[in-house]
Amino acid sequence: GMTRSARAMSAADFGPALPATLCRQARERPAAAAERRGPRRALGVEDDARVRVSAVESLADLGLAAEAAATGHQALGVLTAHGDIDLLITDVGLADIDGHDLGAEARKLRPSLKISLASGDSRPGRRPGNGRDLPPEIVYLSKPYEPPDLRRAVESLGA
Repeated sequence: GMTRSARAMSAADFGPALPATLCRQARERPAAAAERRGPRRALGVEDDARVRVSAVESLADLGLAAEAAATGHQALGVLTAHGDIDLLITDVGLADIDGHDLGAEARKLRPSLKISLASGDSRPGRRPGNGRDLPPEIVYLSKPYEPPDLRRAVESLGA
């Protein structure tokens, strides 16, 4: 009887400690990896289907896992569902929400999110700091952009 109760006691003492340690490592390791290598998983938001497909292909060519969304609200849903997205590339002129506002909302969900705003306007109307709640670390991307432009934007955000 004594051996069995000793074994049960050690299992009860040891059992909960292991998963907690594993959980802690799982939380720490990806963050360290992301800091070392820059963004790993991206979300491209663009209402023009051709541009959206092209952007996602370009992101994949850069070695990023890429999700796509056609609207700002869809994008927020994707961000909520995929906790590992660390880069948002969005058109400024979305039909349902301004890209700046999407960036600010997305940053509330994911404070460490890197953001690139793509605009066909050579001088995007709203810059960080003029009364808007704009997150830091925004890179503007002029449309139309080519894969090398996208690569530069991604690299400037922490590669």
